[in-house]
Amino acid sequence: MKEKIKKYTFLAVPFLALAALLMIFAVTVVHKNSTMYQFTGWQTVFGFTAEEAWGSSVVRYEILKFSFLNIMPYILLIGGIVVYVIDALGKGKTFFGWITAGLFLVAAVFFFLSIVGIQFGADVDFAIEELLMGPGPIIGGICSILASLCAATTPVMNLIEAKK
Repeated sequence: MKEKIKKYTFLAVPFLALAALLMIFAVTVVHKNSTMYQFTGWQTVFGFTAEEAWGSSVVRYEILKFSFLNIMPYILLIGGIVVYVIDALGKGKTFFGWITAGLFLVAAVFFFLSIVGIQFGADVDFAIEELLMGPGPIIGGICSILASLCAATTPVMNLIEAKK
């Protein structure tokens, strides 16, 4: 039974981490009163400039700037995947499972802080209080938590077996 649990959690970790990583393309932030302002994770991380045509000229509005806080969950997820692959190949130390679980858990916290990390551009006429969290960070945070739990099962089971 323990081997089946280890096997399935071992297989679940990369899929859950990849699902969380793909949330960079999902809607992250939505404006309360306007469907015109919906931003993806990519836009909240790297910034967004809207363009509007006025006759023969184009006017650009800087809505969002680069956000270091919003890139953190993706960096942590990539780091967790790398540590997990090193551990899966047998090249890692015994504590790599704990490091992987910790990286995924911290990534989940940063996912849930995605609205706080938004950097507005100069041409924004609304406040951060008018924004709602979209499905991207919610799904990303849940997948990160589940990946963290799955990554922690092998070290926990090894710890329990060592105590016997």
